[in-house]
Amino acid sequence: MSTFAYVKFDDKSNETLKAFKTAFEGIETMIRALPDGPHKEQSIVNLEQSYMWIGKTIRDSQLRRECIGLLEYKS
Repeated sequence: MSTFAYVKFDDKSNETLKAFKTAFEGIETMIRALPDGPHKEQSIVNLEQSYMWIGKTIRDSQLRRECIGLLEYKS
């Protein structure tokens, strides 16, 4: 499977991502409430990147679970 292949999240992955999204939205709200400064927008960008990497980690974890499930099914 290609690194760039689309993987539809299962229920477990969706629940995990939803929990992170809620937490990140709270952090974003707190950052946006800060006074404007030179690093405020960079903080938002870093938050977005973190959320992206968490999504990739959840995707990779799901793929590992599916592979283990296939191996257990075949044995």
